[in-house]
Amino acid sequence: HLGIIHYQRGEHIAAIRQIDAALQLNAKVAAAHNNRGVALAALQRLDEAAASYGRAIALTPDYVDALFNRGNALKELQRLDAALDSYNRALALSPGHVLAWIKRGNVLNELQRHEEALASYDKALALKPDLGEAFNNRAVTLVKLGRRDEALQAYDSAITLKPDDAEAHANR
Repeated sequence: HLGIIHYQRGEHIAAIRQIDAALQLNAKVAAAHNNRGVALAALQRLDEAAASYGRAIALTPDYVDALFNRGNALKELQRLDAALDSYNRALALSPGHVLAWIKRGNVLNELQRHEEALASYDKALALKPDLGEAFNNRAVTLVKLGRRDEALQAYDSAITLKPDDAEAHANR
């Protein structure tokens, strides 16, 4: 738990040291590997973070947080197919994970799979209809699909939910 405390204080290197010490005592604690990954990701050591999440998943294959976190690291590393796989696995275990639906949509957009991305944002909005980020991402996708009138409505929804969202205003 000292590693978590260091992480919460923004002391990421100290967090990794503490978690590594705990893992030397017992390397079979999936949560410790996940927490190590979180601290590594905060330091932008994304390859190492992805590996730590992978160890957590190997120990506990249904570890949704580790799958989600691994997806985030892999997306940042532009390993999009692997990121999508992680998000899909997380969502198979936890279909109500709103952020995983959004991140999945983002990856699908980068893969030029816009219809699937749109479906992911729609799923996120069905679960949490007051999520401006999902409306903005949905609108961006609708523009890519040439559906500009629908995009304007989605941008308006994003702006209504978060009037100070400069990105949504600029995109609109």
